[in-house]
Amino acid sequence: MRTACRVDLSRARWQNRDLAMLQGCWHRITEMDVKNVTSGAVTSLSAWTFCFGSDGVGVQRIVGTHGSSCSGPATASFQNDGTLEIDTAFCDGSLPVLPESFPCRWRDDKAADCPGFLSGRHPVPFWPGGFHPGLFMR
Repeated sequence: MRTACRVDLSRARWQNRDLAMLQGCWHRITEMDVKNVTSGAVTSLSAWTFCFGSDGVGVQRIVGTHGSSCSGPATASFQNDGTLEIDTAFCDGSLPVLPESFPCRWRDDKAADCPGFLSGRHPVPFWPGGFHPGLFMR
């Protein structure tokens, strides 16, 4: 008996701009570091999670490898060009993170490429190219 592969990001649902496909939690699995813009200290992360309702409204939670963490609002919306934009507010807690924008492009049935920029797609000054690459998966 053949088992069907789970499709987390249906290309058709993405093209139809169906935010309900995001419902549940997604994990950033690449570039798992954040940098303190004042001190320059880099913190490695053990988890960076975005959890959404069917309307694209949700929360991000970031956890450092030494237990520091933060959480804050996140919203997702499709742009006119088909990009899925994830915007976060200030992530408040023992590991504060500035608001960011993640313009996501469909990669395949399992993942999206979501580079991170400072809120409003402003370049991140301490990352080469002005953004930090990111792969988001379930």
